[in-house]
Amino acid sequence: MTDTTLTPPPAGPPLHALLTAGVLLLLYVGLTVAMMGYFAASEGKLWEHALLIYNGFTAFAVAAGGVLLGTQIQQANVTAARREATEAKSEADRVKQAARAALAATHAPSAAAGAAPLADVRDLLTKAI
Repeated sequence: MTDTTLTPPPAGPPLHALLTAGVLLLLYVGLTVAMMGYFAASEGKLWEHALLIYNGFTAFAVAAGGVLLGTQIQQANVTAARREATEAKSEADRVKQAARAALAATHAPSAAAGAAPLADVRDLLTKAI
């Protein structure tokens, strides 16, 4: 029988991914504040070009927010799945022990009339394990 122990869940995304996401979000907030201060009074083509750059950078900020938020949500799902797997493994072990106990009980000497059904039960339990 092989021992399949579960490894502990990772602590979350790698540090460099969190730092990159945090820096992108800070740059996005800084760009928003700078644009509001600098371009609020201006009109014309300069404002349109700034909005085009701003909208392009928004995609990076949304992705960075998705990294930060998504990993936390997914970590909760992973933890729940690991807990369920541990419970299923313990249930499977309990069933195997019960089957082994039933199999051991069939080894006891019995009357000649009851030997054939016990042999069939023993064969079935052997296949089940």
